[in-house]
Amino acid sequence: MKILSTVTLLLFLTACSGGSQIATIKLGKKCSKPDANNLSESSLIWFVSKDALPSFNQKINKSNCPDS
Repeated sequence: MKILSTVTLLLFLTACSGGSQIATIKLGKKCSKPDANNLSESSLIWFVSKDALPSFNQKINKSNCPDS
């Protein structure tokens, strides 16, 4: 129970530290498109800024993940 409480508290504090720059938090496995070196980013938690929000779903989504 202590671990769950600590993780929840850290998520709330992380969301507060972004100030007005973080527009939303996206959950779920998403990946970016591979670059010229065949490298991509993947994560289960994405902190999306207001500037990146309009094009986020086009650039980073589940269909870009190699195992999907």
